[in-house]
Amino acid sequence: MMDKSNFIPLNEILTRGEYSSSRVLYALLHPLVEQLMSKTCDDDNQDNGTLTIDSIYLSPSMNEVDVRSASTSENRNVSDWGAIILDVMKQINSNDKKLAKIANDCLTGQITTLSQLHLMLERRVSHAIYIILLIIIISGLALLAFSHLGF
Repeated sequence: MMDKSNFIPLNEILTRGEYSSSRVLYALLHPLVEQLMSKTCDDDNQDNGTLTIDSIYLSPSMNEVDVRSASTSENRNVSDWGAIILDVMKQINSNDKKLAKIANDCLTGQITTLSQLHLMLERRVSHAIYIILLIIIISGLALLAFSHLGF
């Protein structure tokens, strides 16, 4: 685990623009959701903070996230996550429609738990492996057909 004193505030990263937008956005997906899962408790009546851009710090390598303030309410953290993602996407000019839909679903209450959010993030990218496999299979079949025909 890295010394968290070296972590950089998300708002500073966005202002300076020194990191690629895809690395920043990736850090806010699974690593942030996992961090929130470890900070959330079952009691939705307690509340000790709000998840904001100012409360998120990223390691210089963008591999680790530190949340300095978050709600203990899972529903509130999911909603706050959606608002942050939409804000960051706007600031970095991202047009990832699937991610924007997931973030909007968090804000509208269609996604209410961190486990639902985690699953939706997995589904967002899981189809890519099938496309790659399909391309490999079609290429293999085309090579087989061409070699069989004598080309």
